[in-house]
Amino acid sequence: MKKIKKHLDNPNPNATMGFVVFYPFQFYVFKNVYSHLAVDAEFIVDPGAFFPVEQPADLINDIIGLLKRHKVYFRVLNYEDYFYHSYLEDFFSQYTALISLWEKGCLSLPENRDKRKIHLTYGVGKDLVTYGIWKRTFDLILAYGNRDHAHFSLYTQSEIVGNPKFDDWFNNNFDEELLDRLKGRLNPHKKTILYLPTHSDLCSIDELAKELKRVAKIHNIIVKLHYYTPREESDRVRKLQDPNIICLNDDADLITLLKVADVVLSDNSSAIFDAILADKPLIVTDFLSKEFLDRTHRQKRQYRRGKPTELTYSGSIEQEIKRKGLVVTFQKSEELEHALEKGLEDAHFFQTARKRLRDELFAYTDSSSGQRAAAAIRKFLVADLPEKPLFYHVIESFEASFYRTPFSERKLLVKKISKYEHLLFETVKEEYGERVIFSAVVLVYDRSETSFLTATLRSLLGQNFPRQNYEIIIVNGPPEKQVEEIIKGISKMNTQIPTIKYVVTEDTNSNLKFIDDAIHLATGEIVCFTESGYIVPSSWLLDFYIAYKTHPDVVGIGGHVIKRSSIYTIFDEYYYLELGKKFGMSKEPNYMRNLYEIKNNLFYQNPAGTLVNMSYKKKSLKDLPINYQRMYFLELLEMEIKQKLLQMSDPLCFVPTSVTGLEKMTYRRFIQKNFNEGLSFYLFCLSYPNYKKYYSYSIFSVVTLPLANVFSGYQKINLSFVIGIGTFFRWLGGVYGRSITWKNRYT
Repeated sequence: MKKIKKHLDNPNPNATMGFVVFYPFQFYVFKNVYSHLAVDAEFIVDPGAFFPVEQPADLINDIIGLLKRHKVYFRVLNYEDYFYHSYLEDFFSQYTALISLWEKGCLSLPENRDKRKIHLTYGVGKDLVTYGIWKRTFDLILAYGNRDHAHFSLYTQSEIVGNPKFDDWFNNNFDEELLDRLKGRLNPHKKTILYLPTHSDLCSIDELAKELKRVAKIHNIIVKLHYYTPREESDRVRKLQDPNIICLNDDADLITLLKVADVVLSDNSSAIFDAILADKPLIVTDFLSKEFLDRTHRQKRQYRRGKPTELTYSGSIEQEIKRKGLVVTFQKSEELEHALEKGLEDAHFFQTARKRLRDELFAYTDSSSGQRAAAAIRKFLVADLPEKPLFYHVIESFEASFYRTPFSERKLLVKKISKYEHLLFETVKEEYGERVIFSAVVLVYDRSETSFLTATLRSLLGQNFPRQNYEIIIVNGPPEKQVEEIIKGISKMNTQIPTIKYVVTEDTNSNLKFIDDAIHLATGEIVCFTESGYIVPSSWLLDFYIAYKTHPDVVGIGGHVIKRSSIYTIFDEYYYLELGKKFGMSKEPNYMRNLYEIKNNLFYQNPAGTLVNMSYKKKSLKDLPINYQRMYFLELLEMEIKQKLLQMSDPLCFVPTSVTGLEKMTYRRFIQKNFNEGLSFYLFCLSYPNYKKYYSYSIFSVVTLPLANVFSGYQKINLSFVIGIGTFFRWLGGVYGRSITWKNRYT
């Protein structure tokens, strides 16, 4: 896990607007708008574009480096920050508006539901994404010209401002440092080809890489990669590696590259229209058939960032200009050299076609688009929010037939929940005053790993619950002084800190007596358990509170554990399957999304009990006849607590509240965990032989369980193998437990 930043990198104390940046290229899109708003604005570096998919570690550094070079205001919203509601509220509290190219990332957070959202257009091609109805969620879209304005204004407010990125082009304002570097590498006696490929299945690198290396012997070749390519398609980057090819990432200024280019080569990229606005000779690949664009391209695919939707179709404008012959095209890679010759000739027909397209797509070809955009934003922010057009509501109504509630209703629901939370806070204060309701116990098993503890404490300090009504107890953590430093760093995000207590034991491996110590130290009516390395949701205590009020007869309430997508492994699926079995739904698709509340006295059919995400009424725990001195495994203690409470006919309740694990389950830990569980099951069954049927493992079950799993619809051979390994080591733990040493130690 990365260290959590505790500082703002270069904030603007007066900022009321945030330009949301996911990739370096976006800085150049925003730059000339920001320059006119800088006194009231700053950039937000946001790695959450595809949350919960984590972005590559070097991406944030690339963005920060670029922003620092240009000496602009910015703040960083870390990936980990997405888990902490109170921090997010504080982070975004100063903004009245967010300006973005996408509706993803922090724009979709509930903390920003009432912020005005402004969209800056950044491309003309790929009509399905450029005019996607997801843009209706923006309150204002700044359009290039009449064509995009006509589409945008159907479903939201739109204003034509031109293309701010090209103010530098019309101003002759270029990146002189980049120009100098390029001049040192370019042969002045050769023509310069600027290759601007797109990404994914619309990209032409695979077909053209070999030809480009050949052409690079007679021409200068500069490649500016799409922002996804270097981070998701490294094999394509390797194909372009050649001493004669200058390969640049998305942090290179396109305007400067167009300045040195004699001709632009592209495929299905929106960069085609950047070349048209710059009036550069243009060559475009025409490798994709109508069948591919309209059928194959629409099939679902899996990329590192997730499952994208289709971007274009055969009638999209970048395909239309190829079909009409308005640009130089070629259908086979070996025709590249001939196409370049034709492009460099730049016949009068193509010059005229470019001018016609430029006039149609871009309302302004001056250097004032950034100024117009800034003026439009300022005007919009002081005006009343306009009513959405009819087509917006038509789309909302249509979506309601697919989803339970449309976007506007979901937005209203979030507002209602906030109001209910406020009322609940008042109720808690009135009923309990300063009394502690919850004692949150954090179990620490590795004192040296403070970043895990920091993350867990940060999530506990960010609870949507009155601070005076809960306390935190740290068990076996690092020295108290070190914990206080951690708390001090986190406390900047909180106006009030709950009471922090400590339980320390020198020998953490011999038994679990320290848990009993924590229970007796707790002053709350309910004791909640989690572990260092787990992030609890901001509604964790609130969810438990509501559940206890709803079910006053229960003695314990718990939830389940999930893993971040970036560390999720097949070993985690093994435990998800076990959870699904207790719901009787492990064979259903997406069963982890359909978990529901379970309240009963049935030991094996109630998933509540894991101390990573569990709570118990303290009076029930204190009187349990458990010898903590003879408890050696957490799994054994969990079963003992659960069974002894259920023996008293007190029900437990499972609620679908999840905590998020930050540590990856390795093969070694998986084996050790299953071995310990098998041993715990054996020891548990010594006292409760009736449960032996649930935990009886044999060589036969190791062989048959994976096979049964394959035939029951889980078409994953690797999962079947993992089930076999896990079952085998549980069985092996039970065999080991039969030794007289363990039996005597336990009984």
